Amino acid sequence: MNTRNILALGYGLAGAAVYIVLQSYLYFVNPHLATNLWFGLALFALLILFPGLASYRYRKLLRYISFKEAFGTFFLSLLVMILLIFAYNTLVLNVLYSEEQLLYLKNLQTDFNISIMEQSNAKAADIEEARKLSNEMDPAAVSGLFRQSLIKLLLMSIIGMLFSLLMKNKATA
Repeated sequence: MNTRNILALGYGLAGAAVYIVLQSYLYFVNPHLATNLWFGLALFALLILFPGLASYRYRKLLRYISFKEAFGTFFLSLLVMILLIFAYNTLVLNVLYSEEQLLYLKNLQTDFNISIMEQSNAKAADIEEARKLSNEMDPAAVSGLFRQSLIKLLLMSIIGMLFSLLMKNKATA
């Protein structure tokens, strides 16, 4: 393994550990955090912070870094984080959580989404359709968790590309 991979894996593992600790607090101590905007933004920031730090540290180590090296480091770190978080969510929601806990979490999220729609003056038909879709949703479905993970990976990869443009040195362009 080369230095870049070791750095990316280390930061990916550290980022996933922090994310999982925060998510464990949500799952087992305070499920109401599932509807807290600031908590969601903090989790979002972690998905940028740790891969960004990995890329930054690699640049500091080499002094000159190309876009490919910066993005490769960011992406590998992000991928490790997303895979571990996916595995953790799958384990918690399908093995450790009871049906009552899943229903409670689902109802919290549905009520939150409906209240946001009502505050933004959405049509009653749209609100009712959203409520129906939410009732059909299974928060523990592996396919849904996988889809969420892919969306996070794609979104954070786009942010990672922008970050990598900032990280690369002009000398290697």
